Amino acid sequence: MAPADLPPVTDAHRAAAFESLAFRCCATLAEALADPVRARVVEARAHAMRTAEWKRTQATHTTTLVRRIDPTSGQWCTQRAPTGWTTGHTPNLVF
Repeated sequence: MAPADLPPVTDAHRAAAFESLAFRCCATLAEALADPVRARVVEARAHAMRTAEWKRTQATHTTTLVRRIDPTSGQWCTQRAPTGWTTGHTPNLVF
């Protein structure tokens, strides 16, 4: 299977990742990116947020046909019932 075409990580993803991590030691994103360890943590969180955002846009609603009995008439009928969401494939998460 071909790897998924994930969009690039943007500065907005990095800023949202920094906000969600809530570092106590760093007041700004620039301070966090100055430290190599914190920069990798922010980058990893940004990649995770980008992937989750991409999965939400790629999801499709799935349904299946089920046989049910109509309690008023006592006859069987076929109905389409929702079964959940699927992304179609698992993206290749190589960073």
